[in-house]
Amino acid sequence: MAAQSAAMRCVFRRFSACVVAVALLGVAALPAGAQSSPPLVHLTVGMTPTADAGPVLYAVQSGMFRRAGLDVDVQKVSSGAATAAAIAGGTFQIGSVSAISAIQAVAKGVPLQMVVPSGLYNGTTDFVATVVKSSSTLRPGPDFNGHTIGSVAVDDLNTISMLDWLGQHGADTKSIKVLEIPYSTLVPAIDEGRIDMATLIQPGLALGLATGKVKILGKAYDALAPRFYITTWMGKTDWIAANPDVARTFARVIRDAEVYANAHPDEIAQLIAPFSGIDINVMLHGGHDTYAAAYMDPKNVQPIIDALVKYGAVDHPIDAHDLIAPALRGLK
Repeated sequence: MAAQSAAMRCVFRRFSACVVAVALLGVAALPAGAQSSPPLVHLTVGMTPTADAGPVLYAVQSGMFRRAGLDVDVQKVSSGAATAAAIAGGTFQIGSVSAISAIQAVAKGVPLQMVVPSGLYNGTTDFVATVVKSSSTLRPGPDFNGHTIGSVAVDDLNTISMLDWLGQHGADTKSIKVLEIPYSTLVPAIDEGRIDMATLIQPGLALGLATGKVKILGKAYDALAPRFYITTWMGKTDWIAANPDVARTFARVIRDAEVYANAHPDEIAQLIAPFSGIDINVMLHGGHDTYAAAYMDPKNVQPIIDALVKYGAVDHPIDAHDLIAPALRGLK
């Protein structure tokens, strides 16, 4: 009987060892990190189909977002104003909006805050320049008194900067007319004499110059500052407050993607072209965006606010620091 019990104990020990071995084998067979990896945080973000899309498209395509724990879905939007409305309405968690539209929206009480900058003006004509008819003899200043400039809206960045630029050169800005005109028809409007000046952004600048109908007069954006944000990523105030870590992660990925995009413009152009509908040859040869490749800095927003207030496009002064989400202030 004792011998039988000993035999049974031996069998039980072997069975227990097998169970442990099988359990360990099962654990080892799981993918590395599968037990501890949290689910990805899904974000739907919106932006217009422009060259500004380069970094976010690269961050999606290269896996940068997923490695940071984000599943990002990029949606096309018809305009910055539509993007701002979609963010405020909760359709998008984050969206890319022109800095001037963002400022105007916040001034009207829309609960949006800046997360991370996107397009940057840094004083070059590779990206944006102010043009006149090729045969024009007009010079910045009093020559433009009583003349007409054209832009998409009477209070957009191009209009405000052109008025300020001409005013700084001695023009009577109150005598200058502003004609709202679709961006795609600015060059024909100059050629036909309906307007005397406009500001073109790439790739429209390259296409306009290629017609031989316009020439570069100067850089109206310089009137605002030698460096400022053209576009920024925005989020709804309460969403950022409830998800500060997600907002910071998004900002860090975008910043890193912008660093890469600035160093690899031709590669980024291959992503932008199908998203924007811009011909790839124009993208490759018509000048490139400069991305901020940094975190929010109020000094690169304040010049736009001051110009908007000066020309009545915003009815009260705003401290740029207050436009930046608290969770994103001082991010390094």
